[in-house]
Amino acid sequence: MADAAGTALDQDCSFFELDFVDAVGARRQESLTTCWNVAFESVDPVRSFRWAKGQKHFPGWWWSATSARHVGYESWLERDRAMLLDFDREVAGFASQPFWLHWQDTKRWRRHAPDFFARNRDGAGGVVDVRADDRIEVRDAEAFKVMAEACAEVGRAFRRVGVADPVLAANVRWLSRYRHPRNGARQDIAEALLAIFSEPTPLFVGAETVGDRIAVLPVLFHLLWQQRLVTDLTRAPLSAAATALLVQYGRGRHSADRSEGLGEQDPRENTADKSAQDILMLFSMIPGEAVDEELIGSNPCRNGPTPPPTKRTRRPGG
Repeated sequence: MADAAGTALDQDCSFFELDFVDAVGARRQESLTTCWNVAFESVDPVRSFRWAKGQKHFPGWWWSATSARHVGYESWLERDRAMLLDFDREVAGFASQPFWLHWQDTKRWRRHAPDFFARNRDGAGGVVDVRADDRIEVRDAEAFKVMAEACAEVGRAFRRVGVADPVLAANVRWLSRYRHPRNGARQDIAEALLAIFSEPTPLFVGAETVGDRIAVLPVLFHLLWQQRLVTDLTRAPLSAAATALLVQYGRGRHSADRSEGLGEQDPRENTADKSAQDILMLFSMIPGEAVDEELIGSNPCRNGPTPPPTKRTRRPGG
């Protein structure tokens, strides 16, 4: 998490209260200074996530490999940030909409529910609000300022983040498809890959050295998600020739905002086989997103053209 942001409390904000759901499901509202040690990374959201026909945003649930629980999001922008928090090796747990912050300005009481609370492995905690730079209204800016002040009052961090780096987000989104522990179940393959990548090695070269790519690649991508192996995720989309390296210091040090890739780019990356690049670019958690973003035009897992979709017909009486 970044260093705490914020300034001394304005006179207009004389005190803060938090409204949250505790570990036993009871609703509580207390002074900020008396409840800030609550494990907000494990609480339920204080408001529900709504789905309605025709709505412009896309809410959903992200399964967190870090905490083995679902975390809600209200947009794809928030989904990407949840994904990056899940990918951050320094984060021990996080929750969405963890509490309402209540404060009084010069006219009335106001409240704001931040998008995420995250707990680091060293015990430090902080608040993350997600809003694109060009979509911050006056009331949003006021709420973010007050949230930063409230966090500073109790020595916690606050970050307002926007759109994630598109290359980093695309690469981590692809790796996230392999975040579930089942993809690392083959310990024999994992150990062989860790031995191969003790020296910088192109992804597919290392995978084919161990065995059949169909069996090996899920384990390889799982190791990259865990950051036991690392590669540069910020320079270019992952490809067959991207170089990965075993992490010698025990665990990865990628942050939620940028990736410190330790493996050098392979000079052949730009000339890698197009079908292999397409397989690695098929990163979306939602079918069709890769097509929508014009990353693929046909199924890269087939050598031939994609057949036209089969027209569904309703059975009589169905």
